[in-house]
Amino acid sequence: MSFSKSLSSSELLPDHCKSTAVLFVYSSNQHERTRPTAFDLEAATALLFDLWDQASLGDAQVHAANSWYQEGGRDRAEGQAQLLQHMRALKFLCVDTLQQPLDPQLLKRAFAILMDGAVTAEGAAISKDFRTTGASVMTGHVYMQPDLVPQAVDKCLQGLSRSLSSARALGAQGLLAGPEIAARAFYELIHQIHPFVNGNGRLGTLLIARILMSLGAPFPLPLLNGHTKPHKHYQHVIAHYARHQHPIRLRLFILDCLHFRWADFSRFAAASVE
Repeated sequence: MSFSKSLSSSELLPDHCKSTAVLFVYSSNQHERTRPTAFDLEAATALLFDLWDQASLGDAQVHAANSWYQEGGRDRAEGQAQLLQHMRALKFLCVDTLQQPLDPQLLKRAFAILMDGAVTAEGAAISKDFRTTGASVMTGHVYMQPDLVPQAVDKCLQGLSRSLSSARALGAQGLLAGPEIAARAFYELIHQIHPFVNGNGRLGTLLIARILMSLGAPFPLPLLNGHTKPHKHYQHVIAHYARHQHPIRLRLFILDCLHFRWADFSRFAAASVE
């Protein structure tokens, strides 16, 4: 078997996609500082690896077995519920509905799955609808006023749809446009509109994964590029965009993560055919 054929082998790619999906869930929570304290990567893999193949995983009617703290499950039962919901949301948004237009209702459904069971420190369930509270202030950034959110989300997603259509018209080259499309959509939706009360960052990485998969990537992309401190690197790139209003660093970061993930698969494929 040639090396080029091994990269697309149906015997190799599915397991790599499953392990990458687990890594996606784990790293997304690591970046947002919401990783359940009871789960390291090994424990998360044991819990989630085989779930990627389950047809019902993305079913919006499947609810969390336990409530869990919105900033990260505090014990094993909470952490398990949190990670299961994240994987369900990933499957729903990036596989089950990948061929459907991403509109505000679909975005809300994905968010509802992602944060199902999530509660505040006081035990109250968080809202699954667009936020209705006044503009939030975090780290000096003032988000959009809540009455403007529905229209802004709709406009953002319509613009995203047009960008994806233009990229798909390029065929295989369309994936090269993916990092810039993803960077702009992530920043506009998550850091300018900030549509939900909590969970926006986790939703944002799901959005990046969906955009890239809709353009041909076979797996959801973990935002990891081999940097020794992935959380700090991720936050640095996001902060650069916030300061300079330019997507170049985030775009290059996403592209770097794509290269790193394919290089990882290449090493795995090469070892498998030796």
